[in-house]
Amino acid sequence: MPPEPLPPISQSYIDRAAQLLREGRVGEATVIAEMARAGHPDHIRVWRILNDVYLANAEPQKAIDYFLPKLPPEPTAETMEQFCLLARAHRYAGNNERALEITDAVLKIEPELLEARYEYGLAYYHFIAPRTDTNWKSISVCLPSRFTKHPDQGWYWLDRAAQSVRSQTIAGKMPIQICVGIDHGAVVPDEFKNQSDMVFANVAADAPKNQAAAVNASVAAATGDIIALLEDDDIYAPERLESALELLHKYDFVGGTQRLMTPKGVTNQIHDYANPTTWVMRREFWRRVGPMDTSFRLHLDAEWLGRLNASGGLRVHQVDAPAPREWHALATSRQFYLYFYSAIKKPGNGVYFTSFNHPIAAKTAHDASMTDTINADPVLRQRSHDEHVRMETMYHGRPF
Repeated sequence: MPPEPLPPISQSYIDRAAQLLREGRVGEATVIAEMARAGHPDHIRVWRILNDVYLANAEPQKAIDYFLPKLPPEPTAETMEQFCLLARAHRYAGNNERALEITDAVLKIEPELLEARYEYGLAYYHFIAPRTDTNWKSISVCLPSRFTKHPDQGWYWLDRAAQSVRSQTIAGKMPIQICVGIDHGAVVPDEFKNQSDMVFANVAADAPKNQAAAVNASVAAATGDIIALLEDDDIYAPERLESALELLHKYDFVGGTQRLMTPKGVTNQIHDYANPTTWVMRREFWRRVGPMDTSFRLHLDAEWLGRLNASGGLRVHQVDAPAPREWHALATSRQFYLYFYSAIKKPGNGVYFTSFNHPIAAKTAHDASMTDTINADPVLRQRSHDEHVRMETMYHGRPF
């Protein structure tokens, strides 16, 4: 049941305090939040802004001391959201064990409460036993390519993608192989011949001529202990692979955000969906989930994520550092996370906030996006619909 609406003046205090926090004016935000508390000390929206300002002031114990006397000993259906705020304050105080206990109790009451899943995942990170089989010797970056070129400048997208791989911070510590899946019979341009770190794998003659088949061919040719995917017109941030390997000590699969950029390299927005360009995993986990389903032409990545989610593997999504850390702010400003936590049912899967001010990869957004192309073509529109129906039947909803 939604909370009772606040009087306009109290809501204005909350809105103003939130704006001041976004501007980094924590002291002023605290004063305004206390004014909201004076009028409605028990309202959930007041609790949220108080939690925000106390944690921004590095005073988590102040939040705990305010919340505890007002709460029952254990979460109830009426106090689940308040207990999520208490768990967050404990997490900021360094007591991840208590935060995990609280959110676990909340999830036993309401497994579908997304805020509880979010807080649980952040606290659970500290209790995941690191893997012991991490003596990885090499990485294979796998990508499909048809050797298309930049529309204005004439260079191959693949060359730019390969350069971003070679510029990885881990490149001097571990060999990186670049495996390129190409159509059956495709000819490799002279520019890419005799490059020792590149392997080209043709799709089998009897396989469908599509992206899924090209990805599968590239992975089949890979020899690395770690498999990473990249689309040939996208690029990695320099820290991409090294940051993913750190997380693979605890998780089975690493995805993350990207910045969308024009062909001229101008960033226009942040894209949170776990596009294949952000996927990194151990080779054996790729085998566990299985190759791309070549019967999916348009939504092959979503279908694979559906199998990933059903596999029981532990999944993490890297988020850029400037993204909001509070669930109510993150879910409002970056709504992908509502879908992400709705699709990811297993507690422990979650997000990891990097220390980088940028996403871990960049995706090129062409003038005619896939969405635009599908909407303009009735045949593709019907195929897209049919693929979504198949996924919703298999995975009880659209995978994210």
